[in-house]
Amino acid sequence: MAQTNLQKLEERMVLDNIKQMLITLPEDVYYLSGFTGSNAGILLTEGDSQGVVFMTDGRYTSQSRDEVTDPRFKIEIVDRIPARVEELIAHTNKTTPLYLQPTMSASQYLDYSRKFNVEVDTSNHVAMLRATKSSAEIDEITRQFELAANAFTASLSRWQYGQTELEWAAQLEYQMKVLGARGSSFETIIASGVRSSLPHGAASSKVIKSGEPITVDFGSQLRYCSDITRQVYNGDDMEFLQVVDVVHTAMKMGVEAAKPGMDCSALDKVARDYITAQGYGEYFTHSLGHGVGLEIHEYPGMGAMSTDRLEVGMVVTIEPGIYIPNKYGVRLEDTIVITPNGAKTITPMDSYIYSIN
Repeated sequence: MAQTNLQKLEERMVLDNIKQMLITLPEDVYYLSGFTGSNAGILLTEGDSQGVVFMTDGRYTSQSRDEVTDPRFKIEIVDRIPARVEELIAHTNKTTPLYLQPTMSASQYLDYSRKFNVEVDTSNHVAMLRATKSSAEIDEITRQFELAANAFTASLSRWQYGQTELEWAAQLEYQMKVLGARGSSFETIIASGVRSSLPHGAASSKVIKSGEPITVDFGSQLRYCSDITRQVYNGDDMEFLQVVDVVHTAMKMGVEAAKPGMDCSALDKVARDYITAQGYGEYFTHSLGHGVGLEIHEYPGMGAMSTDRLEVGMVVTIEPGIYIPNKYGVRLEDTIVITPNGAKTITPMDSYIYSIN
């Protein structure tokens, strides 16, 4: 029988001699328990004499019992999670470190540190587990990519020149929700004309004009995220089209080079060296990509300074870009799954540059 995510975490805690850990990040709580509410905590203690305690508040009484089905969890409805943690820890050796997640706010950390011997889980154990996806997770992520691609196609027939970037973003986000997404997985980027030279040019009130380049970076989310970037352009500027070709080639080279065991920095170098050889190195100003899952940016990171390594089951973006200040920018992005034989693309779109009438 396959290990549950909870068992995988407990195994890693034993290996690293961690006897107590508190999980509060909603995505991690969902990963371990299946709970989709906004307020919960999971306290794991050595020996599980009290069970693995799952805590939430009265708003989620019925929901927690419907969603948290692993009998290992002891569900408790509490007024305040920190107060209940204090009560539970009082029954153990208070000198034993309580490991807290690095995503916890400074104020929460300070509150716990006044009461207990606390340590930050700098190894970020749950994030490391989440980096390698199961086949079921990959299926869910793939469905979000299909949904996002269909929403983009539907938007193409509705977008018009003379509308604002915000109107384009609203249409795309509307189509994602119509098709079943909970919403967008990040703030939709619609960056037209000179604004396309901004790598994170979130949609603005700028009016989109015919003949100017438009970067569209978007993604949908139900539980898992998707992330796609494409260009919309109906002009004939050969210099711009050459830059699109350079970025497209760099992306393909990254996809083709990716394989298990490869250093992420080495994969970044494949695309970066090609862009540099074409004379645009100074304009590629961000990392090649990142992991995708329950959050839009997950482990591993894929920049020039990354110390991460690709493993089978990781889902990562390949998104090189060239941004020429005060002129235009180009980014293209596909997402891949690392398989034993290399990379499999899960972005279901045949083209990289689209036009509208």
